[in-house]
Amino acid sequence: MKIVKILIIVFLAISLPIGAYFGYKTLKKTTVPSDGGANLTEVTEKKAQDEESIFSGKIADLIGLGKSLKCTYTMNEQEGTAGTGTIYVSGTKMRGDTTITMENSANIDSHFISANNVMYTWTSASPQGYKIAVDQETINDTSPSEIPDEAKALQEKLDYKCLPWLPDQSLFELPANVEFVDFSELTKNSGEPGDSGNMCALCGMMQTEEEKTKCLSNFNCE
Repeated sequence: MKIVKILIIVFLAISLPIGAYFGYKTLKKTTVPSDGGANLTEVTEKKAQDEESIFSGKIADLIGLGKSLKCTYTMNEQEGTAGTGTIYVSGTKMRGDTTITMENSANIDSHFISANNVMYTWTSASPQGYKIAVDQETINDTSPSEIPDEAKALQEKLDYKCLPWLPDQSLFELPANVEFVDFSELTKNSGEPGDSGNMCALCGMMQTEEEKTKCLSNFNCE
């Protein structure tokens, strides 16, 4: 497996919710741009309750509206890897379910839940998930320049098909069969340039032992 494909799989599975997380943090300090959230508000208010709306924008725009919506989207193919997903928004809560498709490999289902200032993410490829705290101090101390490049890329516009949604609170409950670890524990010792410690930890997400071994080898993990 080429290293670029490994990166795509890892970033699709992990960085999508991280992108949403940083988008949420940015929105806590700024307003939704007028060409993003305002357009979606106008569309959803003019449409009948059972009529689908088309919205081109960022995940952050969906979160900032504080509305109850169910939106589907498609991520274009990159190096034989693509994805389709659904975002559920209920007030300040959000859930995302994405199916990642790969050539000559089984699909991976990626999920995240954001509620009560904490984001949880997990995939079908691993019994382990990750927990990201969204505390007020971190929000206040984070500037747009500190947002990771992969998160910035995932804040780019996607085409969403949205419907008003009667919230099902059970969707915001964490799975009982997944062990969540603090994501900051994986990254706190990998701040030096060229340090791939966090990527080594994420290699555990690979679906097969062969893919995991190749990932560890590519990042020179012990």
